[in-house]
Amino acid sequence: MDQSDDLTRVPALWFDDGTLVVRAQTTLFKVHRSVLSARSSVFRDMLAFPQDNGGLETFEGCPIVALPDKAEEVQSFLLAIYDSSYFMPPPQPFDILSLLGILRLAHKYDVEYLFKRALSHFDRVLYFDNYPAFLQAAGGPGIMTSQAEPWRPQSQYTDPRLLLAVVDALTQVEAQWLLPVGAQYFLSSLPMLSLLGIPEDLLDGSRLRRILLHRQKLVVQRSTLVGAIVPWGDDVAPDGMECLTPDDCTDTRVDFLTFVAAYNVERDARALDRLDAQNMHGLCGSCASGTFWEQSQDDFWRNDLPDVFDLPDWEDLRAQRAAMLGS
Repeated sequence: MDQSDDLTRVPALWFDDGTLVVRAQTTLFKVHRSVLSARSSVFRDMLAFPQDNGGLETFEGCPIVALPDKAEEVQSFLLAIYDSSYFMPPPQPFDILSLLGILRLAHKYDVEYLFKRALSHFDRVLYFDNYPAFLQAAGGPGIMTSQAEPWRPQSQYTDPRLLLAVVDALTQVEAQWLLPVGAQYFLSSLPMLSLLGIPEDLLDGSRLRRILLHRQKLVVQRSTLVGAIVPWGDDVAPDGMECLTPDDCTDTRVDFLTFVAAYNVERDARALDRLDAQNMHGLCGSCASGTFWEQSQDDFWRNDLPDVFDLPDWEDLRAQRAAMLGS
């Protein structure tokens, strides 16, 4: 190789005793054939050539392996292999873009321990065993954005491009159990303007239509949930419910629906958001229990949520989780 080419060496991954140069785009890494072969069956097969390097392109006497991957992802991947303190298990905070790169390349090059560790980071943030666990989930250190802030996928103000990248990566590595809530739901329930603002080179029209179809299913579920708050007569009250102050409760329900209509336009697809009856001041004790719509959300979670996104049922998804994480 012509050493005058516009190439960049990465000092942290340029070992004087290295025996192999890995090239990704215009970036070079001088590493060890033996280390990569020991960690990765794909590299082991790839590097099974004669040691005299006959006929191979070289750089400073070392054979070159050119990878088709992004340089920044290869850098994160190799650092995770070489530096045990760089990529620690959760809950140690870690940058999401580097995490996505490690996830993809550990899967592609069959580095099982790194793949499981990357999945564990996402599992901690995106997997909930049931609906009550989803409601009780608290934030905290974990996956970080490039601005060194905690990544909050559940926020309606989260970057939709980042959510889309997570959906793509998890789909690529077939980690389906992380998709119903942690990726697909958070993406599809974003405000319409956020989804329409994703550049076309990241989200083409065909895929946008699929996401909007998912979103419409969530809107229908949210509408059904809100509809349960509409005042009812004695003949349509849910089983076990007996309103003690119908006039006051009717006024309170109408006020709440007015609030929902006026201030929750951007949350029209948030089918899993809690509707907290305890904050509807003026309801009688029976109406304030809220059990009828919270149970509806729990039923939607258990019976319908994976199907909204054309995914297997929860039993199959949990079995996949146990198989891939070894738990």
